[in-house]
Amino acid sequence: MEAAWNALGDADKLTFNYVVIQVGHNDVVQDDRSYSDIVGWYEDLLEDIHDDINPFCKVIMFTMTPFKQDSIYWTTARQTKQTALNAWILANETNVDVTSNANRADLLGDPDTIDPAYQGNGSHPNTDGYMLLKQNIIDEIQLLE
Repeated sequence: MEAAWNALGDADKLTFNYVVIQVGHNDVVQDDRSYSDIVGWYEDLLEDIHDDINPFCKVIMFTMTPFKQDSIYWTTARQTKQTALNAWILANETNVDVTSNANRADLLGDPDTIDPAYQGNGSHPNTDGYMLLKQNIIDEIQLLE
């Protein structure tokens, strides 16, 4: 965890009012990382944010967008891990002020894929898709204020 903060520079000099976390597909496609490993890492990160950065900052945590259309990385096992992680995110009430579903209805083609109008490279939305996610972040911050 310390390496993550070191990448930011002098972490003891940083102050954040909001931290937005979106769990990434890279966590899921690393087959040597179990669900428990990933959850443990994020639990440590959330604790460190409040302990080391700002105990009063608001944390917004988003689920992963679907990636079934990415035939290179998608497998049933990875989908199972993603589904479990998204459920954990949405149920997380420890060290998280808002949990939000990045799988907004306006972004999805169906529950397992991003709408082709917002599809980027199979795993990521395109610019318009990211604009929808950005608006979701703005909406969530406004609810916290």
